[in-house]
Amino acid sequence: MTAHCYRFEAKSIQSYLLATNKLKEIIGGSELIHALCDGPANLLDDVLAACGLAERQDVRFSRRAGGAFNAFFTTPEQRARFIALWTLAVAQHAPDLAFQSGMGDGANDAEAFDAAETAFHASAAHAPRPIPAGSPVAERNRRSGNTAVRRRKDGEAVDAATSRKLAYSRGHMLAARFGDYPPQSWPTLLSPEPDSDRVCLPFTGEDRTLGLIHADGNGLGQLLITLSARLKNAPHFVEAFRRFSDAIGDATTRAARLATDAVLVPAQEKGVFPARPIVLGGDDLTIIVRGDLALAFTKAFLSAFEQTTAEELKGVWEEYAAWGIQTEDLPVDLTACAGIAWFGASQPFNLAEHLAQGLCAQAKGKAKRHAPAGRVPSTVSFHRVTTRFMDDADAVLERELTLENEAGHTLRQTLAAYTLDSQSPLPQLSELETLLATLRDPAMPNGPARQVLGLMYEDTAQARIRYERFRTILAKDRKRLLERFDRALEALLRTEQSDFDARRSELPYASTPNFSVTPLGDLHALHAVLGNPAPQEDRT
Repeated sequence: MTAHCYRFEAKSIQSYLLATNKLKEIIGGSELIHALCDGPANLLDDVLAACGLAERQDVRFSRRAGGAFNAFFTTPEQRARFIALWTLAVAQHAPDLAFQSGMGDGANDAEAFDAAETAFHASAAHAPRPIPAGSPVAERNRRSGNTAVRRRKDGEAVDAATSRKLAYSRGHMLAARFGDYPPQSWPTLLSPEPDSDRVCLPFTGEDRTLGLIHADGNGLGQLLITLSARLKNAPHFVEAFRRFSDAIGDATTRAARLATDAVLVPAQEKGVFPARPIVLGGDDLTIIVRGDLALAFTKAFLSAFEQTTAEELKGVWEEYAAWGIQTEDLPVDLTACAGIAWFGASQPFNLAEHLAQGLCAQAKGKAKRHAPAGRVPSTVSFHRVTTRFMDDADAVLERELTLENEAGHTLRQTLAAYTLDSQSPLPQLSELETLLATLRDPAMPNGPARQVLGLMYEDTAQARIRYERFRTILAKDRKRLLERFDRALEALLRTEQSDFDARRSELPYASTPNFSVTPLGDLHALHAVLGNPAPQEDRT
């Protein structure tokens, strides 16, 4: 029997969500994307019903989540009827949202999918048509430049896309995936608005630093290629892929819930979380978190993701084995990498998200180069924005975190990526946290400690003098503190294939073939975003 496949995927989702710097509109965009094919009242089910098509009878899905699906129809006429209505409905449901699609036929489901996949990649993304088309004299939304369709209560003109986002901005579909909490638990504003009943994100004092976290699973693309080859002639092609897709989505959701319970629930203020989800689908997570909690949430999510994928995949592989599919060499779990961009609440979300995506890619790249036994370790990269304009991750590394000393040697103020995997040769995040705790110890001399944290802003000649003074003060009557500092520093810098010795080094840099590196820039960023440390007993 001939199979008829149609593949659809929303594109440029992050750009769509972060087109403006308004949290309400970001939330509304997230809800619109989520409502494409997820949740109890989604557009996909409505279109199928309007076309008189029943899932599992007339159409089956091997994937259906995160604004994307692969549909297999019984007849080409059913597919044609569905596509004609679906593309129109998407344009009305989420104006300005780009998407890409492809269809293909084959003697079986696998061949039809391969044909649709080829057509999908050969086609360009459908650029959204402005709705309505504007004339030269039409009023525009000042934030987007698109033709306005109505005015808000405050008189601001908004376009069709913004209007739809605002209509969905009180939605709770996406946030509900993070736990069974009341809708009002999740903030929809960053600062109060007059006569508004919306809740604001609770900041700490005057500090309005946010952390935008983007996390992405490792090795999923290669795993899908492997599964495609093994399922090609399997009688359960669609069912097997749907089972795997749902398992990954469930694992990601459960990991997000575990991280929420561990980090965000204890930090609630008057029942409001200091965070707001942006994307949660497939193996992707994007969330805005109050700055001082961003690293803790990231760690909790990455650790939970390994746990939940192990639990979900165990069941999937057992079902595959029952169908006669080879599973012995398939991974027992998945890992993920993440990027954190710390930025001010008044700075553009879209630039912060672009930076976080780049940092995540940076973490993935370094983790893959240091993957023991082919398993990419869970790794995180981060950066604190201290300039008015946010560069991308590569530009930040070259322009802000790399300099030359008086001898012409290149110095890099970051180790770029830190792992949570104790077996990985990468720098350990736990060692960086130990180094930070040592410098934040109440027994640490405040002046020299600040000078150490600020070394990257000084010329190296002065830095050597200050670093020597710092060590002299500690060696005099705080030897145990100095030993803790040296152990953590050496543990970090010896991962750079260096024979770094803290006691004999003029500066805390390890030499590599191309440049010298130090974790002090990363230390400075963490020290700034974590706020003042809680009082501790003097352990020297």
